[in-house]
Amino acid sequence: MIEVIQLISELASKPAIILITLLSMVVLWLWKKDYVGMITLFVFVFVGNLTNKLLKNLIQRERPLIEGHIVEGYSFPSGHVMVGLIMYGLIVYYIFHYTHNAFIKIITLSLAILLMTVIGFSRIIMLEHFLTDVLAGYCLGGLMLMMGIIVYRYLFRRFHKSV
Repeated sequence: MIEVIQLISELASKPAIILITLLSMVVLWLWKKDYVGMITLFVFVFVGNLTNKLLKNLIQRERPLIEGHIVEGYSFPSGHVMVGLIMYGLIVYYIFHYTHNAFIKIITLSLAILLMTVIGFSRIIMLEHFLTDVLAGYCLGGLMLMMGIIVYRYLFRRFHKSV
């Protein structure tokens, strides 16, 4: 069971975030030629990562200390949760934007909620973070996700009016 949790946690690791972001940008380009979506996704994932690093360096909260378990870097807020929520949240938003099938929307949203919940719990179970680190990651990631959606909607409407 712990192996499954670790695997799911890896879906919000830096390599996975980079790969999934780039693949999503390619899909947005090939599927809808949505340059606004591509740029918004890239910028908000990138800025979310930078914001997370800045906050970690400002707060400098040590990770949970467990004998024999060494993790580098600071703990607050959880980057897996924060940046993962931004990226997966924007992907779900784009799917909602372009898909009219209610079943696909329900499945997509349900899977994303389940994924982000398990990622959050995994960070605590694997002794990488405290509960407050994960909660802060959800809050800050959610805030940046909302900002990303607002920016996308504004730019999408503005771009499509001029075409």
